[in-house]
Amino acid sequence: MSSPPLPDTQVPATDPDPPSDSEDEVEAADDDDDVNIPMTQQTAQALLPVMERPFDPADVPEENKRVSRYAEALGDDLHHLVTLVWDEHQREPDRIPVVMGLSFEDWRDLCMPILCATPQVILNELVGGNLTRAVRKNPDAERVTNLYKKRAEHGNAAGPGIYHIVLVDEEGLSPTPRELLKVIEAMRQYCDTTSGNDSIAFDIDNAVKSTQVLLSQTQPGERRYLEKVGWSAALEARIKQLPTDLQDKPLHPPLRYIGYGNPAKRLENHIKHQSSNYIMNLTESTCRAVWKNRGFRVEGFPIYWCETPEACIASEVLFTAIADGYTREGGGFSHHPAGQNNKCEDVTLAQWECNCLWVDKLTPLELSIRAFNARKWALRENERQHEEADDLSAQERPNLEAADGWLDDNLMPEVNRCIESVNETTALLSRLLVLVYGTDDPHPSEDESEEQSS
Repeated sequence: MSSPPLPDTQVPATDPDPPSDSEDEVEAADDDDDVNIPMTQQTAQALLPVMERPFDPADVPEENKRVSRYAEALGDDLHHLVTLVWDEHQREPDRIPVVMGLSFEDWRDLCMPILCATPQVILNELVGGNLTRAVRKNPDAERVTNLYKKRAEHGNAAGPGIYHIVLVDEEGLSPTPRELLKVIEAMRQYCDTTSGNDSIAFDIDNAVKSTQVLLSQTQPGERRYLEKVGWSAALEARIKQLPTDLQDKPLHPPLRYIGYGNPAKRLENHIKHQSSNYIMNLTESTCRAVWKNRGFRVEGFPIYWCETPEACIASEVLFTAIADGYTREGGGFSHHPAGQNNKCEDVTLAQWECNCLWVDKLTPLELSIRAFNARKWALRENERQHEEADDLSAQERPNLEAADGWLDDNLMPEVNRCIESVNETTALLSRLLVLVYGTDDPHPSEDESEEQSS
């Protein structure tokens, strides 16, 4: 499916910190070996249950709709979700600069195939759900994510894609709101280099062992991650809006992040806190330092393989929005507009072809498009029938009004005359009965009959 090109998106970041995923780009493969990943019969059979299940709005969980406006739109249909994201971006054009300059038709034509190619078991968890928890509880989710991971392990051969990260414990559950409030407090102490909180800073900086930070470095105020934590205000506001009975339950949906690049390499980078998102890194490290026995960490999955350069940008913009992955509403870790650093100049033709083969053969793309078109046709047919009924009613209305007028002018006077005649006849009969029986009752009682006889 051809799509119009997106505008140039190489916009320099105004934030003094580097973009959250400035390293999210696909490196050129050293050679063409293993680029054409074989689509084995076993792989196809494993994905068959997903392939045979096109997207169905009725399968969007009600629980997700209660916590996400995007899930609510998804429950109406894919088109409603695309429209909601578009409308929000138009109201706040500085949120997603790459969307500006596109018509709605361009945006729709880019996003609909992306959503149709995403298995619903993944899509449902992106909008108001928890993919890591679903993987542990739903065999379909486990099967699909395992296959996506296996493909990502082919490295550069896999081509560019979108991945999804969440902050959870070993059971796939988020920290509770109350636990996160303590984490926010610790992060603020960490960023306050003048308060003498060297101990908590040392614990946080060494929570992930990929880089060792010495206490002699921490004490002068040096920090591994950042020295400002203003972004946490949105998360704190989100938590304080939750009912009391949810304060000690896992935050739902959990904090998340959407990224673009070579999924296997980028997920490894994020786990090691290398060329990663510093807000996500700090939050994970603080969770580990404050709640040492809870096993909190980031966990991620590939969720989409990009078929075109345009899809590389549109997919990250779309998925970050519907997953509520920005810091501004306390939903995630993205603090820069998505799609601004999605370089794909080095992606080879073989990689594009491999991604296209995967999407075309091993995703519900075609079936979901057919199902959507069928729903759209049924809706339009229903609307057409209603319009025809309204038109027919409008056409018949003058005739009905004319018939009503004729009845009023011609029939009703005759009816009234008949009624008057019946009334006159009834009165005459009453008088005759009185003359004969002394009463207008033609069937007098026995007592009355005896009196009349005597």
